[in-house]
Amino acid sequence: MLLSSILSLFFLLAAPLHAAALPTVTFDAPSEVQTGSSFVVRVLLSSETPVNAVEASLAYPTTLLEHVSVDRAGSIFDFWREEPDVSVPGVVAFEAGARHGFSGERGKALALEFRALGSGTASLSFEELSLYAADGHATLVEAVVVPTSF
Repeated sequence: MLLSSILSLFFLLAAPLHAAALPTVTFDAPSEVQTGSSFVVRVLLSSETPVNAVEASLAYPTTLLEHVSVDRAGSIFDFWREEPDVSVPGVVAFEAGARHGFSGERGKALALEFRALGSGTASLSFEELSLYAADGHATLVEAVVVPTSF
C-alpha cells in the first residue's frame, strides 16, 4: 500500500514534465529594411499539439509600414473562413482551418508583404490570436508568440 502511494505520487508529480510544450508563433522577417523597399514576413507555427484552426488579428504600425499583399501558398491551413483582410487600417485579420491537424516545426500560416514607409523600429503584434486543437472539441490552445521588430 505504501509503495503504491509513493508510486502514485511520483507519477502525479512527474506528469507535468512530459506535457507538450505550448505552440509557438514566430515571424521570419528581415532584421533591417530600407525606406521604400518591400519585404516579406512569414508567420510560422511550431506545435507538438495538433492544431487545425486559427482566428487572428495581426497589428502593424501604419506610420512605418504599408500592407502590400498576402501569400497563402504553402500554408498549413487549407481553407479560409475569413480571407486575410485589412479592413481596419494597421490590422490584418484572418480565420483559417486545416482538414488535418498540423503538428511540427515552423509551419507557414501565411506570408505578408509590406513596404517600409519611413525610418524607425516597426513591431508586429497579435491583437487577437486563438488556436484550436485538432481534438474534435475545438479546444482553445494557449500559444507563445515570439515578438519581432525590424
